[in-house]
Amino acid sequence: MRTDNGYQIIKLIAVERPEKHHEVAKTHVRHILIKSDASTTEEAAELRIQNLYEQLKSGKSFAALAKQYSQDTASGTQGGDLGWVTSGELVPAFAEVMDRLPPNKVSQPVKSAFGWHLIEVLDRKIEDDSDAYERQQVRQFLHQRKFAEAVESWQRYLRNTSYVNILDES
Repeated sequence: MRTDNGYQIIKLIAVERPEKHHEVAKTHVRHILIKSDASTTEEAAELRIQNLYEQLKSGKSFAALAKQYSQDTASGTQGGDLGWVTSGELVPAFAEVMDRLPPNKVSQPVKSAFGWHLIEVLDRKIEDDSDAYERQQVRQFLHQRKFAEAVESWQRYLRNTSYVNILDES
């Protein structure tokens, strides 16, 4: 590893692994997104999503409506499927409704920063992501250490390149 003092060789002697598991709740979810833009007013977008909600209540297929009407190009072609996600991956307005929604139910229209959504939760599961959590903890530790080294190096640079002239009052 390269540091300000030169190159360092680090040898890992042991790893203490806590027996705790880090579990995360994942939700298999799909949605239909209607955006307001230059050609569609906010009221028109809300009216369209409300119309789609009524069609879903009358028995139409969520996937078919998502393919035809969703303006989320990534998920729309897959019937609105976002796959397995955690709440932290989504905008708060969407995540709140998703977390409260029971499986196989469709939400009422939801407004988020991206537009209007209809959300359907397909399934939920608790997954052990201890390995990913540990990797993230190590990554965070290394970033913090590297940041501290960069600040120290910057301060040293400022001290070395500064010129202070003290004038005697007499």
